[in-house]
Amino acid sequence: KDGARRAGAAAETYYAAPAEVVVDLENIAEDATTASDSQVANLRAWLETISKGLSEQWLKMGEVRAALGRAYGELDLFENAVRHYQAVLDDEKAKYPLKAVEQLCNLQARWAVQKAQDNSSEAGKLIADARKKLDLIIRAMGATSERFSLLGSIAKREAIIAKDRKSKKVALKQ
Repeated sequence: KDGARRAGAAAETYYAAPAEVVVDLENIAEDATTASDSQVANLRAWLETISKGLSEQWLKMGEVRAALGRAYGELDLFENAVRHYQAVLDDEKAKYPLKAVEQLCNLQARWAVQKAQDNSSEAGKLIADARKKLDLIIRAMGATSERFSLLGSIAKREAIIAKDRKSKKVALKQ
C-alpha cells in the first residue's frame, strides 16, 4: 500500500511496485501520441488518478517522476510535465536518463509558447533556461543530431514568442 491505487477497472487494487506505475505512465504517454480528443480527456483523467494516488516515497524516485513528466508532456500539460522533470533534476540522489533532461528542455520551450500569451517575461525565462540546460548537455556530453534538433526547436519557439522582428531574427540565428 505504499504506492498508488491502480487506475481503471480495478480502482480498488494497489500498485505493488514502482515499475508497475512506470509501465502505466509509459502506456499513457504512448497512447497520447495517437489519441482523439475524447481519448485524451480519458487519458488525462487516468493520469490524474495515478498521480494523486502516489505516495511521497514513490514521488522521490527519478524513474517515476520522469515517467510522470513524459505522460504529462505527451498530453500537452506542460506545466505539470516540467514540474515533474525539474523535480528529478533537483533530487541529488535521483537516477534518470539524460533523455529526461533533453525532454525537460523541449517541454519548457513548448510551455513558453503557451505562457507567452499571459506572461512574456516568464516565457522568456523558460526559453533561456531550456537553452542553458541544453547548451550544458552539449558541452558536457557532446552534440548529437537530436540535441541540434532541440536547439532548433527552442530557437523556433523563441522566435514565435519574440515581440519584434529584430528579436525574431536574433532567435533564429542562434
